Amino acid sequence: MNWAGGEHNQRVCWLSGPAGFGKSAIMQTVAERLDEKGNLAASFFFLRGAGARSKFTHVIATIAYHISHSIPDSQPLIQQALQVDPTLVSQSTQHQLRKLVLDPLKQIPPQTKPMIIVVDALDECDDHSSITEFIGLLFETYDHFPFRFLLASRIENYIDMAFTTGQAPSMTCFMKLETFDAGHDISTFLTSRFDEFCKQRPRLFQNTQQMWPASKDLAALANKS
Repeated sequence: MNWAGGEHNQRVCWLSGPAGFGKSAIMQTVAERLDEKGNLAASFFFLRGAGARSKFTHVIATIAYHISHSIPDSQPLIQQALQVDPTLVSQSTQHQLRKLVLDPLKQIPPQTKPMIIVVDALDECDDHSSITEFIGLLFETYDHFPFRFLLASRIENYIDMAFTTGQAPSMTCFMKLETFDAGHDISTFLTSRFDEFCKQRPRLFQNTQQMWPASKDLAALANKS
């Protein structure tokens, strides 16, 4: 994923698309690969009707908990913040973000590689106003936040407005699945798999003079995929 590791100033990426376009599957795969490479700072996957996962209440605390494990130097500082004020997790989103994430990270050496926070299915959170506030805070703290945020959701009006108001568009990398043409990727995949199949069974194709399958047949398969 070029955005995650590339050199640029867009530290927020919004993956959007209608229901059924595979957003959560993509986000899960990306999170796993980032974790394998040591680039995953934290993650939260909303799920409608799933108790705590459909509410915003524990999002910042969960992110802080994950950061305390992905960046061990931050752990004692996050723990100290909670010991000083055990009520932090019930305070405002802005206060939690500052005390549990931003302030501890300011006190440790900067990371030598991009660290990503993944938050999936913003639209499946019951509290729309908290989601709008959260997105706004990412842009308000943009210059102070050392991480990148990969967010995903359907294109709901309240979410769309948060990403398209003020300076947000210039700070955001937009990835719209509804306008993504996967035809080339599908054709490349099919060609690769058919080539592999032919190489594994050379005796079956030793008298074949032309490409198999034919270009028009391959195109038809890609269009139906």
